[in-house]
Amino acid sequence: MKYAIIGSGKIGTALARVFARKNIDFAIANSRGPETLASLRAELGPSVHPQFIEEACKADRMGDVRGWRSVLPVRELGRS
Repeated sequence: MKYAIIGSGKIGTALARVFARKNIDFAIANSRGPETLASLRAELGPSVHPQFIEEACKADRMGDVRGWRSVLPVRELGRS
């Protein structure tokens, strides 16, 4: 099963830390692109896979932890 976190603010980062502690492989994405998540990956280790939002939306289970104003773009990608 593939997991993804969309959003890398306080909630997304906290959730990413939980996943990494449990050695769960997951994607994480934000509106600024995967290159901006390099320091988070360095901190949390190899279970973290920074991606573009479009790629992360293909996961089997996805948590969108961005603000409400950002929800519409995910719906436009075919996920609701």
